[in-house]
Amino acid sequence: SDVKALFDSAKGMGSKLNQIERQMRSMEERQDQLSLKEPSEQAYSHSVRLIKSGVPVEQVIEQSGLSRGEVELLLLLNRIEIGSGAANSSAPPKSNFL
Repeated sequence: SDVKALFDSAKGMGSKLNQIERQMRSMEERQDQLSLKEPSEQAYSHSVRLIKSGVPVEQVIEQSGLSRGEVELLLLLNRIEIGSGAANSSAPPKSNFL
């Protein structure tokens, strides 16, 4: 009958809705985990300030939560910037990598 068909349809939609809600919760949890792993722009900015003020690499790592590789890359970029005179110039730094 029509009532049974309507009931079955509503039941199927309810099941589908529950499945979508579970998937959404799972995706939100994964997104939260990724945002915890991914350093924020603020961590990078803070690290650059520390590096420019001469703080040792180990302390930058401890204070920022960045990996050693990330901090060493920032240190290298800072040295390139200083070496190219870009810190004292309004022109963009020239790249030796191209």
